[in-house]
Amino acid sequence: MPQQSENELPIIIAFLVILFIAYKKGLLDEIFGNTILPPPSGGGGGGGGGTPTGVLFVSVGDINHTDETVQEIVASGAPNIIGLGDYSYDSDAQGWWDETMAPIHNLKFYGTQGNHDDESYATIFTGNGGTYDFTVQIGPVLLISVNTEGVDKAFVQQSIEQGDNDASVKLIVPFMHIPVQGPPSHHANENTDLHDLFAASSKVLLVLSGHNHNYSRTIVDGITYCTVGTGGRDNPGYPIEDTSSTEYANDQVLGILIAKDLGSGLQCDFKENGGSVLDSFTITYATTANPTPPAEEEEEESAYARAYYGYSSSINANANPYYNFY
Repeated sequence: MPQQSENELPIIIAFLVILFIAYKKGLLDEIFGNTILPPPSGGGGGGGGGTPTGVLFVSVGDINHTDETVQEIVASGAPNIIGLGDYSYDSDAQGWWDETMAPIHNLKFYGTQGNHDDESYATIFTGNGGTYDFTVQIGPVLLISVNTEGVDKAFVQQSIEQGDNDASVKLIVPFMHIPVQGPPSHHANENTDLHDLFAASSKVLLVLSGHNHNYSRTIVDGITYCTVGTGGRDNPGYPIEDTSSTEYANDQVLGILIAKDLGSGLQCDFKENGGSVLDSFTITYATTANPTPPAEEEEEESAYARAYYGYSSSINANANPYYNFY
């Protein structure tokens, strides 16, 4: 077999480089058809690094044994699930996971604790690491599990501070079972003092919860509070009393919240099981750093501290064309 001359090597190398560039830009698919599988649409699980676009996660609570909700999660294409508590409503957590949730076993499931849940779920869920007090960064979003069965406020504050001082974090999303803020419904809001802790950060612009078996979106001091207790425990759900801060509310459907990274913000769509998107809004990512005050300054007057460190309640993450009012 004749040997290739040294003059041919640069040509071969150049050809391989061009082929690689064409692959990365998707030109091969345009030339030869969809012969190369596209990359997954969402970000991976724990740990920071990178800002993948596409569906990052879905979130829902109060699932019970509702196959339609699980099917909706799978159809969303999300690689991560943020569980908002109250999962099986019985003592057989493993059976619920093995049967009802079997279709999503290949996904990362991060779940906070509900008032009907014991400790066993924390060891079953693939993303929890055996605890209900944890954080996970998915793309540019830092999610903090706030265990409302026994709030560890020091853990929550420390997690927010770390996110505030991490340039790769563009949005901090605490998620929990019992709502901190929301319209009056069957269950009252609890741990309302956490709102001041959230409001002290310019990156906490979205808070997720379950507990009330309905969906609502409320804005308080520039923070969007979403209750997504629509996994399937009750339909119709608990009646909702409208307030001036309520942007959207629905107690008649089951559904999930789908969160998609737009690069500049997080688009959130509440989609009815087997139906259409009923509520859609966008949270714009923080564009400037807002370092948490050093410990020795924490006792200064809160209004002065917020002004000094750049917090402004005028940050409106909801000024966008995606609002649907029903």
